[in-house]
Amino acid sequence: MTAPDGGIPEGSLLPGLFRAMQLQTEDEALAGATGGALGGFQEAQESYWAFESELADTAEETRDEQLDLNERMDLLEGVNGYCMTFMSKNWLIPSQRKVVLPFDTQLGPNVGASPFEGGIRLDTKGLWRTDFLIGWEKSPPGNPWSAGIYLEVYNHVADTSYSESLFAIVVTPAGHETVAFSKTFVIPADDTYMVRAHAWQGTTTQRRVFGGTTWSALSVNKWSNNTDHNIDIPEAPDGGMLS
Repeated sequence: MTAPDGGIPEGSLLPGLFRAMQLQTEDEALAGATGGALGGFQEAQESYWAFESELADTAEETRDEQLDLNERMDLLEGVNGYCMTFMSKNWLIPSQRKVVLPFDTQLGPNVGASPFEGGIRLDTKGLWRTDFLIGWEKSPPGNPWSAGIYLEVYNHVADTSYSESLFAIVVTPAGHETVAFSKTFVIPADDTYMVRAHAWQGTTTQRRVFGGTTWSALSVNKWSNNTDHNIDIPEAPDGGMLS
């Protein structure tokens, strides 16, 4: 289109420009329309994805390398007793029934203690400590529920419970619930005791706990061969009002 005097109207395309625009590819047109900003955004995205992938690979290598340390007994020189385990699978906890959690996979080296029947067997008498970690799946909306974890020192020779500690929680819809606590105890004999963990939940249906190295752990450390003050009071009497 031209003006009556044959000039080019203001704001119209210069000769040849319209044809040049027709010959542009979609990417060239998009880059021109955005001033190249989209290309920069795509580069930033690709850079982030590469970083995220590298971070995930690093985390996976870290978990794998821990398992590679299982035979490194030299790392425990001077240690009286140590063993760490985790659950290799996620598990469903039945309604209102106390069950043993199967800590079935060793993590790192061990000395004076070893995985045994879902828990850890203790080779020698003395003062020990056990540490525990588990993750419960969050509650459905509007339906919090109670749960308990029991750390038990168990006489596997006599098939009797020796000492037990309870950690009681309420699981809510706000998010997965992580439970971590410890128990220190004295055992009086060699090759007789083990530690294991039980779970209980109070709903009328099943609930899930998480395994893997992120969400589960059961470990023991020996502090002393001394067995003094070996006292266990499962239920304490009332002591009156504190002042």
